[in-house]
Amino acid sequence: MKRSMVTVLTGILSVIVALIFFVTVSSCQKQEGTMEKAGKKIDDSVEAAKDTAAKAEEKVDAAKDTAVKAEEKVDAAQDTAAKAEEKVEAAKDTAVKAEEKVDAAQDTAAKADKKIDESIDKAKEAMQDTAKKAEEKTKE
Repeated sequence: MKRSMVTVLTGILSVIVALIFFVTVSSCQKQEGTMEKAGKKIDDSVEAAKDTAAKAEEKVDAAKDTAVKAEEKVDAAQDTAAKAEEKVEAAKDTAVKAEEKVDAAQDTAAKADKKIDESIDKAKEAMQDTAKKAEEKTKE
């Protein structure tokens, strides 16, 4: 039993020594020098620059998307303007045709008025002739 006790104590002592060695080695960190500190600052600066570039790229992409949407809206507005222009031209054509029809109707009315006046004049002349003939017959 003494021997097993010695073996157990030796094992425990080995574990304790190993732990002390491990703790000592891990707690002794190497001090950073000037170059290591400068390297870390450069690394940090590079990472910050990468982050800034990524954010700038996102903003550029967003601006591109906005520009594309604006271009689509401009195209739609141009299409609408073209359609409106076509409708205005169609309305102008209709107005010209209507004006031509009004002019033709006025010409027809003027011709009718002239024929009516001529008919009235002929009727007056016929009545005057008839009156003269009747007067002549009554005188006879």
